[in-house]
Amino acid sequence: MDLDNFKHYNDSFGHPAGDAILAAFTRIVLLCVRDLDSLGRYGGDEFILVLPATNPEGAQLVAGRILEKVKEMDGFKELIKAETGKNVVIADGKKLGCSIGISLYDPTASRGIPELIEAADAALYQAKKSGKGCIKLEAGA
Repeated sequence: MDLDNFKHYNDSFGHPAGDAILAAFTRIVLLCVRDLDSLGRYGGDEFILVLPATNPEGAQLVAGRILEKVKEMDGFKELIKAETGKNVVIADGKKLGCSIGISLYDPTASRGIPELIEAADAALYQAKKSGKGCIKLEAGA
């Protein structure tokens, strides 16, 4: 998962606001998953979510819930106001969103973790290329 337009937020509202957004996004994701799922920050504004024993439809359902919750935050304007003390107006094209790429583990395939991450990253790139704020499954899934 990657936060769309995060750099704009850091540049416009400062790193403390960016840090608060990362923490809020983490809370959003944790509300959308089960206790047995694992969330990690992969770097910057990228996150990895592992959903054991989940089929493609289940993964897309979770991803859809995450996207919906991020949209409900309406650009995280209230959070930024709390951090900066200022009302902010964010153009629709600059609002913080989320793009998600999904890869699937197949126990019969000989792919390891690096290949799964690479496949998810490729799907994420397709989501970004498709206009951001969407979910893409890895090719062939």
